[in-house]
Amino acid sequence: MGFKFLATLIEWFYWVLLLLCPFLIIGALGLFLGMQIDYRIFYASLPIGFVLGVLFANYVKRKYGTSNFYGRLLRMPELDKSNSSEKI
Repeated sequence: MGFKFLATLIEWFYWVLLLLCPFLIIGALGLFLGMQIDYRIFYASLPIGFVLGVLFANYVKRKYGTSNFYGRLLRMPELDKSNSSEKI
């Protein structure tokens, strides 16, 4: 029971990280445009970024799985000895 709870907790943590990526990018873009034009652009960009973040996180969760997705992103092929022709 403990392992399943921990695995679910990790999946949700990765899901929130995936949600934050579009949210922060669109929020920063809205802040930049809001400083130049009008702050209402920033306030409008926050829910748009949140909705796009939820859609992106759910897409990745359904298609790849969040932990598999992050595992593929963080994989370091230079640490594989079979792929490395140079010995350290």
